[in-house]
Amino acid sequence: MKVGVFFSEVRQEIGRVVWPSKKETWGTTVSVMVFVFSAALYFILTDTIIYTFFKKLLGM
Repeated sequence: MKVGVFFSEVRQEIGRVVWPSKKETWGTTVSVMVFVFSAALYFILTDTIIYTFFKKLLGM
């Protein structure tokens, strides 16, 4: 395949891409951030509970 043909096909494909709107991008970003912070809170609480349980179990 010729390099020129390759790049012209790449340019055509890029032209077909439907990019998300600014509103959609912000909505997705906020959703991801909420999920990440929720997961972090869950793991912190779970770790604290397990740590406390084993600390009392081992008499430390």
